[in-house]
Amino acid sequence: MRIKQLLDEKKKIIDKALENNLSVYFGNIESKLYTAMHYSLFPGGKRLRPILAIVINEVLGGKIDKVINSACAIEFIHSALLILDDLPSMDNSDFRRCKPACHKMFGESTAILTSIGFISRSFEMLSNEFKTNNIPSSVIVTIVQEVAQRIGVFGVIGGQFADLNPDQNHMDLKNDKDKLDYIALHKTASLFILSATVGAYLANAKGHEIHALIEYARNFGYAFQVSDDLIDTEDTNSLTFPKVYGFDQSLHLLKQKIEQSISNINFLGKRSKPLRDIARLILNRVHNESKNDKWIN
Repeated sequence: MRIKQLLDEKKKIIDKALENNLSVYFGNIESKLYTAMHYSLFPGGKRLRPILAIVINEVLGGKIDKVINSACAIEFIHSALLILDDLPSMDNSDFRRCKPACHKMFGESTAILTSIGFISRSFEMLSNEFKTNNIPSSVIVTIVQEVAQRIGVFGVIGGQFADLNPDQNHMDLKNDKDKLDYIALHKTASLFILSATVGAYLANAKGHEIHALIEYARNFGYAFQVSDDLIDTEDTNSLTFPKVYGFDQSLHLLKQKIEQSISNINFLGKRSKPLRDIARLILNRVHNESKNDKWIN
């Protein structure tokens, strides 16, 4: 199956499950919070994080019906963090995915509560999946710990703080390259690592398989941040890879991280194809969306 077809098919399944998880949450109750959550979820992006959890689960022999709601929980968390990221006190973005950001549409207070609502619902979805599929308690504890860590002070929150405060001493980061590494690996890669962890554990993966897939996701997430910076060359306020490394070196680093991510899954043999194709999509993304003349030419 071609990678575009695979992604399109998985996205349709995920969107249907997201819609179901949201509507079940509210039932017949009419609420501005429901409207704000639905608005923030749809039409949505590429759904790469839940897709990654599902594909990793499947290449390890798992079934989509036993991971779909956990994958959707990760997308709920991602949506929550995007809402916070757009707030005036954070990145101050008026638009998200070509439409007004949640706080511009519904107000800041509703946006913040919507974000918390997404986080709360994500834990319900995870617990429901665990109950339905009789997941061992040791696996449940590990996944819940991973969720807390990946969105916490030593995960996305820590990465966001470093991004918003590049001039402050944070986690003993000594120079701009250290800070960029930290932001890429925490703010961006954390949820990809969570996707790999959830997908692998729910497929009863062995220890060495879990470790290798986490490294795949770590390098993938790093590459994703580099690609973001290469595409958004008009961002003059943030610390970015092109600013620190230059365009050519950033592009070299992007390719290096993609190849590292692919090498991490060599143990899968032919089964690794969809994951290899997903990793290489990042390079196509930069090629298609970059405004830099050096790349276009």
